[in-house]
Amino acid sequence: MTTSNSRKPRTDAAPNPGQLPLVRRLLADAIGGHRGSYSGAVFCMVLVAVATAALAWLMRHVVNDVLVAREQSAMWLTAGAVLAVSLLRGLADYGQTVLLAGVGNDLVAGLQRRIFDKVLTLGVDDVARSHSAKLINRLIGHAGAARNVLVRVSTSVGCDLLTVILLTAVMIAQDVTMGLATILVAPLALLGLNRIMRRIRDLAAREQQSVAGVIQSMQETVQGMRVVKSYTSEAAMRQRFEAASRDSLGRANGVVRIRAWTSPLMEGLGGGLIAGFILYAGWQTVAADKSAGEFIAFILAFLLAYEPTKRLAKAHVLLQRDIVGIEKMYDFLDQPEPEPDFDPRPALLTGSGPVAFSDVAFGYAPDRQVLDGVSLVIAPGEIVALVGSSGAGKSTITGLLQGFYAPTRGRISIGGTDIATVNRASLRRSIAVVSQDPAMFAGTIRQNIALGRDGATDDEIEAAAEAAGALSFIEALPMGWETPIAERGSTLSGGQLQRISIARAILKDAPILILDEATSALDGETERHVHTALKRLMSGRTTLLIAHRRSTVETAGRVLVLADGRIETTGTVEQLSRNSASYRQLFEPAQSAGPG
Repeated sequence: MTTSNSRKPRTDAAPNPGQLPLVRRLLADAIGGHRGSYSGAVFCMVLVAVATAALAWLMRHVVNDVLVAREQSAMWLTAGAVLAVSLLRGLADYGQTVLLAGVGNDLVAGLQRRIFDKVLTLGVDDVARSHSAKLINRLIGHAGAARNVLVRVSTSVGCDLLTVILLTAVMIAQDVTMGLATILVAPLALLGLNRIMRRIRDLAAREQQSVAGVIQSMQETVQGMRVVKSYTSEAAMRQRFEAASRDSLGRANGVVRIRAWTSPLMEGLGGGLIAGFILYAGWQTVAADKSAGEFIAFILAFLLAYEPTKRLAKAHVLLQRDIVGIEKMYDFLDQPEPEPDFDPRPALLTGSGPVAFSDVAFGYAPDRQVLDGVSLVIAPGEIVALVGSSGAGKSTITGLLQGFYAPTRGRISIGGTDIATVNRASLRRSIAVVSQDPAMFAGTIRQNIALGRDGATDDEIEAAAEAAGALSFIEALPMGWETPIAERGSTLSGGQLQRISIARAILKDAPILILDEATSALDGETERHVHTALKRLMSGRTTLLIAHRRSTVETAGRVLVLADGRIETTGTVEQLSRNSASYRQLFEPAQSAGPG
């Protein structure tokens, strides 16, 4: 999904007018709940800058009063002042580092929560269009970029820039000519930096895309490991990953090479200035009778200003890289929410009435109509099966019933209430789903079943597992109920996972049940065990079955045959077996084909 206000990375040298509002927004997000900590960090930065300038100023007295004039009282006073200022600088630096890190880490955690919450508000079609690798990169990479921007902007402006300003004042106080010469060199540095920044933003945008490609390659390989092993595709996957890795490596090295040009630029300008200062200082000492202390203080101030100036230059360049990340992050967070957390529509009062589709049409795209004129009524407690070839629209009907999509025409109602007029949370609380590939989440078996209903007691969870036929195998596991579920449930069999999913649906105790090919991936023996659990689950519930197996269809009191987005015919299994050629083609191919 894109929005009209999406910001595109700039590749020209001109300053991006969208950056300052973006940085202000980021600072507002960071400082919002941490004004005390952030103010303390800024105060410590000011102390670091003042202490650094004070050290340079003190060098004049060290040379003139201690080393040249040899005043003993000045020796003790100056040594004590240097020690005190150094301690202050060290403690202030510690304080600003710790306080700013705390604010930055909390910013990352807060942004990650917001990104995750945003993902939860997306519609299922929005998530399907967004590769999970890109979402993961937003969660980790873009939120981390936000912390980098916060730290760099704060330390650059709050500490480094102020340090350079104060040290420049010290330099001018020692010698106006050399101080002004230092200031006049700044435009040359800025000119070089602008040329570097022009390349950095373009390369940074491409680098982030390549990082997402590496994550995607790894993720897809791990998730499809059975297929990779089965087809002995390890070499192909390795080649694919290496290509993505080489692309990412090349782009990362390109960013480093361009960024590293700040060092020779600043070193060259700095070295040239120091050489000029030495020549000028030697001439002034002889011709104008200047004191050595003034020039030592000037040179020290210049050297102390050199590192923060380099950091400012590098920060300016690195910001271009991180700004790309937070631009994408805020573009994502600013997208409209198809399913916001707060839904002002009234709740669905009951899900126990008839489920009705009235002349429903739907397409995933204007030129891709999936359903056209579908009308059906399912009585409370009735079990209805949807059958049809792949792409006939079976899963689309269940998606529409759950409010994942809105029909382009027609009306869907439960108990006479149009589901478009009720909030989505109440609608989905009335529907339980058991699918072919049950979703499992990090946590224990108990926690996965408990997802069926918030606040369920242990007794209720165990009763649901018993009703689903899962209690015996759960208690036989070494860790029992506290057995952790591995990623995608890989440590449990398909039948065990399906019974956990059924237990979750039983615990939910919703009046409407959707079984989406719930047994199609199971072997015969396992299917019989799961069917027993499903019969308990379907008892007394309005049930919509999507089935490819005749054994599953036979549990339904009525069967709807879908073809080309329409309900072609309806009846019992016996009626359709006698009268419907389409039904026989689905479940009796050999018989319907006839001889020869």
